[in-house]
Amino acid sequence: MKRILIVVIAIGLLAACGTRVDGGAVTARTGAASQTGTAVEGSGDNAVSSGDASAADQAAGDSGATSPASGTAPNRSGLTTPTKTASSAKGKATSGPPIELGAVGTRSGIIGAALENAWRGLDVWAAWVNANGGIKGRPVDVIAVDDGADPGKHAAAVRQLILERHVQAFVGNVAPITFSAGVPLLEQYGIPALGGDSADPGWFTSPMAFPISGATFSRAIPIAKWAISHLPQRKVASYYVNEAAAPKRVASTFENEWKQLGGQVVVSSGVSLAQPDYTAEVLQAKSSGAEIVYLVLEQAACTRFFDAARRQQYNPLFFTTACTFANAEANRDLLTNRMYVAGSFRPVDSGNSPAQQEVKAAVARYDRTLQPDGAFLFTWLAGKLLEATGGTNTAEILAGLHRLKGETLGGLIAPQTWPPGPHPEATCGMVSAYKGGPKFELETPDFVC
Repeated sequence: MKRILIVVIAIGLLAACGTRVDGGAVTARTGAASQTGTAVEGSGDNAVSSGDASAADQAAGDSGATSPASGTAPNRSGLTTPTKTASSAKGKATSGPPIELGAVGTRSGIIGAALENAWRGLDVWAAWVNANGGIKGRPVDVIAVDDGADPGKHAAAVRQLILERHVQAFVGNVAPITFSAGVPLLEQYGIPALGGDSADPGWFTSPMAFPISGATFSRAIPIAKWAISHLPQRKVASYYVNEAAAPKRVASTFENEWKQLGGQVVVSSGVSLAQPDYTAEVLQAKSSGAEIVYLVLEQAACTRFFDAARRQQYNPLFFTTACTFANAEANRDLLTNRMYVAGSFRPVDSGNSPAQQEVKAAVARYDRTLQPDGAFLFTWLAGKLLEATGGTNTAEILAGLHRLKGETLGGLIAPQTWPPGPHPEATCGMVSAYKGGPKFELETPDFVC
């Protein structure tokens, strides 16, 4: 259980989404809208093939409401019963054989629950791209497999999809503790993996991995640079979860950048997830004269820290990486105009650019209860990266990826390039603030690198 909690923290650092986390399994979303069709050959009762979504659109009615996802719970073995996303919908016609794509990651258990919006985002993307003509007129067919957070199952599923399903690429592998297990197979067969959560170091060490976000730098360096340039406060107390390496890496990166830019770190301390109260840490920061508290904690721990600060009448600025909007709303008195969050992507609700409008339209059509947060963008942007390549087979996809220069996917990511060879972690991010309104508000008009 301790290992699972650590992973959930890592996911929160990336997504900063406040996605519901509980002990239940996530129900497979086999398409962004209900489908008709036949079972995937040899895949068992839990698999649902892609098919015509017109019945779902009709069922949605004139009200514009989306229909519920069809299908049953995902296969827990992650091997022989993959689940297919929707591959056709009303809109521009697609023709020709589908482009077979894989998505192997953790859909079940606590980790799967934390990543639910990512998997729902993959369904929305598949339905949306196919409703708009596919890629070069061909529909995409995404075969999603749950690895159960087991590296052995992850590797086996990657092998199966390459050798038996002949996938041309993997799109949106959300596998925070298992992705590296599949990397040798990606390299052996020359199959690229696009996008995903980027929590596993394998994303940054393989020429077959094409990440679109960062796990550490984008959460630490941009907010330090922005704050030094825009705020007068210079004394920071930094607290991070000490049960895992990732939070400490994020905190250390921020602290080093802060000091290099002329700031002062008056406290740097690990804390435990098991602590029922953080009064001692609050008193330590207050007595040290900290004007800013940098928190690398998950949502529940953030709540306890804010409660302690309120009791001690301590009102610094808070810089956070995984505290959520729910935290902000619950602590409006303490955090209004005092909470700043760092993120890897441009928030969907921060404007109405064509790329942001496209996300809103897709979600409104196919999954109206979905919040297009950071977890959603893991997979939506992976799909958009595939579209940007214009490729319909592995060779074309790889050539397209290597050809892209300064790609921003419509401004939702900082400019990125993926030349041959490994692709190091991106360092750019955006800073938002809580000002008491219905959402975080951007402080940075563009990415800070």
